[in-house]
Amino acid sequence: MYLKIALLLSIVMQVITALIAVSLIHKTRFNVSWILLTIALLLMAIRRVYELPQVVDGIIVDSPFNLFASWMSFVISLCFLVALIFVRKIFNMIVRAENARKIMDRKVLDAIIKAEENERKRLAKELHDGLGPLLSNLKMTLSALAPAPDENQQELIRNMKQVVNESIMAIREISNNLSPHVLENFGLLSALKAFTGKVGEGSKIRFDMEENIADKRFHPNLEIALYRVLCELVTNTLKHSGATEVFIRINLSGELLLIDYYDNGAGIESEKQLSGSKGMGLSNMVSRLKSVNSKIVFNTGAGFGFAAHLTCPIENQALTTF
Repeated sequence: MYLKIALLLSIVMQVITALIAVSLIHKTRFNVSWILLTIALLLMAIRRVYELPQVVDGIIVDSPFNLFASWMSFVISLCFLVALIFVRKIFNMIVRAENARKIMDRKVLDAIIKAEENERKRLAKELHDGLGPLLSNLKMTLSALAPAPDENQQELIRNMKQVVNESIMAIREISNNLSPHVLENFGLLSALKAFTGKVGEGSKIRFDMEENIADKRFHPNLEIALYRVLCELVTNTLKHSGATEVFIRINLSGELLLIDYYDNGAGIESEKQLSGSKGMGLSNMVSRLKSVNSKIVFNTGAGFGFAAHLTCPIENQALTTF
């Protein structure tokens, strides 16, 4: 009688222990040693289940030795069960700590990017509101000068006016690149079209764009991150690819914003080459997108052009319309 009770308790403990071990396999990231331990626990449970009919049929007699062995097995199974319960708690604590670390990393990254954007806006405002009026005043002063009797002096004044005009245009362009007002006021699509239109005028690259977000606005952080990354991709195409065509497709599908970027340039041999290139680089693109819970995948291959695919979930982003 006592042998059956000990055996039943041992079977129950070992089955529960084996099930807990199986449930923890994915938390160990399929570690080989844990898988082997799980298999051992399963085999122990199966062996005990196999012994139960033998006890019932009297094949295994109720002797002091067998009774001691069965209760010993029960104690061992109980120790395994308690140990695995604590191991599961440890794994849960590790998961919670990892999640907390990811949240903290994202907050730090958000703070860094926000500080960068605020500094861009401050510099753009200083250029536009500080240096811009001074150059405009200088331009008006030059225009108010009486015509010089000397032809050389007239030429000098004309050159000065041209330099001032070019300086004003350069300041406007730098200010707009630092903090594009189109992005803030009209959204991602308008800002991207303005940027590619300006780039297309000064280069031989033709831009084709397909989209279904004409009247959509997204969270400012998402729009800024996507705009910066796409501008960097265009810049890399201009500097390194020798492409003549760039295709950008923006597709809002449910709770996902999918962006595909292609050019017909020389392409790259590997992502390592892109990481080592000048400019924003792969790591900064990934970091910017990571801050808005998005990701980017590159298709590499020398001689086959360059492609990048961006996946941006918007379920936690504020989505509005004009």
